[in-house]
Amino acid sequence: MSATTPEPASRPEILAPAGDTPSFLAALAAGADALYVGLKHFSARMEAENFGTGELARLTDLAHEAGSRVYVAMNTLVKPGECGAAWRLIARLAARVRPDGLIIQDPGLLDLARQAGFAGGLFLSTLANVTHPLALREAKKLGADRVILPRELSIDEIRAMGAACPEGLDLECFVQGALCYCVSGRCYWSSYMGGKSGLRGRCVQPCRRIYQQGARMAQSGRDGRRQGRRGAAPPDRHAEGRGGHGRSGRFFSCRDLELGPLVKTLLDVPHLASWKIEGRKKGPHYVYHTVTAYRLLRDDPGDPAARRAAADILAMALGRPGGKARFLPQSPEETAAPDSQTSSGLLAGKIRIAPDGGCELKPHFELLPGDYLRVGVEDERWHATVPVTRRVPKAGTLRLRLARHATPRAGTPVFLIDRREPELLRLLADWRGRLDARNAPSAQDTVPTGAPRFPRAIRPHPRPDMLLTATLPRGRAREDGAASAPGRGGRAPGRRSLPALWLSPRTAELSRTMVARIAWWLPPVVWPEEEDALARMLGRLWRQGARHFVCNAPWQRALFPD
Repeated sequence: MSATTPEPASRPEILAPAGDTPSFLAALAAGADALYVGLKHFSARMEAENFGTGELARLTDLAHEAGSRVYVAMNTLVKPGECGAAWRLIARLAARVRPDGLIIQDPGLLDLARQAGFAGGLFLSTLANVTHPLALREAKKLGADRVILPRELSIDEIRAMGAACPEGLDLECFVQGALCYCVSGRCYWSSYMGGKSGLRGRCVQPCRRIYQQGARMAQSGRDGRRQGRRGAAPPDRHAEGRGGHGRSGRFFSCRDLELGPLVKTLLDVPHLASWKIEGRKKGPHYVYHTVTAYRLLRDDPGDPAARRAAADILAMALGRPGGKARFLPQSPEETAAPDSQTSSGLLAGKIRIAPDGGCELKPHFELLPGDYLRVGVEDERWHATVPVTRRVPKAGTLRLRLARHATPRAGTPVFLIDRREPELLRLLADWRGRLDARNAPSAQDTVPTGAPRFPRAIRPHPRPDMLLTATLPRGRAREDGAASAPGRGGRAPGRRSLPALWLSPRTAELSRTMVARIAWWLPPVVWPEEEDALARMLGRLWRQGARHFVCNAPWQRALFPD
């Protein structure tokens, strides 16, 4: 290896999700090198149980005792009026919990965390959209210690990011977990359709729903409402050839990313320090199985027996159907599966209607006490979860007790979504005992005495003008300070408006005389293969006199001439 080639990370950590205490303990039992958790506020998974700082302090001490690291996700956008609350929360974390890192989306928290006295690592979330190699340099300049790469990158693009990564900056990539149909951190669908922002941790997952397309849309909608009242099966996915011209299906619902044995190709990527498993809303069974599988794949990459064992373990992890997405550029997979379910869990069987009208299940495999079943698909409003209270052998009969308004039709699928095997329960009980032996958390949840004080000089920035016009200074102010007359259209004195254009190869070919009169908007997301062409366009526009640009991420500053 030449002196100019970055050294690969010695051995990437296995980073496990933990949405509640049992999942945290399951990750420790499986030997995770690090865990990431969320708090009650500023978390992109607000529907997970999450943690208070007192409870998290005990868990973090236990993890450190076991040789594992703990990262806290504060990966939502922070509104202008929330800077003080975010600062106080980070100060409490720094003084009481002492986690090893913070995962953040909002770049303003890089500086705010240091002001609050946090000395651990600062990791830019995949929601921060550091998507191209030059962006890594800007991330490092702003104080990041690690960048979590987008799930949409291929192995070639991940290698390019590793080769371009500056010294002192680590990379982290996903190896298992849910995929977003949109680009992570750039999706406003939930906010638009449900009034709950995914960038604030409250995504209602509209991409998982069934949509109708074509002439049968109205009828399908009426049928769906009728079926919803009865708890019936989802609407028919195919209408072509039966008097209609439309179709319904889960057009935007993605299968999970599951790299499995392909993670071997990540072992030589420079600066890649962490393999991340997504799933803070998953139970301890999923956490334990996925961590165990990826430890096998990392520690014995050349052993065929280890690969087979890992594949079997992942098949029983109770996640969604998996795939490789865009990881292999020569054979990319279609991530959405419109004509099949992408629900989590393992199919246990289908509903049968008993002679007395009740619901029965003859499972495809043995069910254990403590198992959890979901009747129906999780994106249906009428779906129900049911605990298993007794052992049911394969092909035995389980009577399901469901609410009257949620009685499903015959053929409705039933999924095993969580399992508590006796071995796992014993492991969790052992770790719970070790946790309970520690001191109980203090009721105090304030900033400790002696912590840094919140800088009152911080003021919210004015909201930017998001219209496709740019209001810019007209010129030098008058020396006598007198106000000039309003400009045309009654605009404020000393201001002018410029037309704005999205920057593209076509718009960049405008006449030189027009270039300086335009405010140029950069693309919302820049992918690695687009970086060179975009940098060349910006360099040409700059030489031709363009000076007004709108960046969609702070990292895009790296695309401009020095």
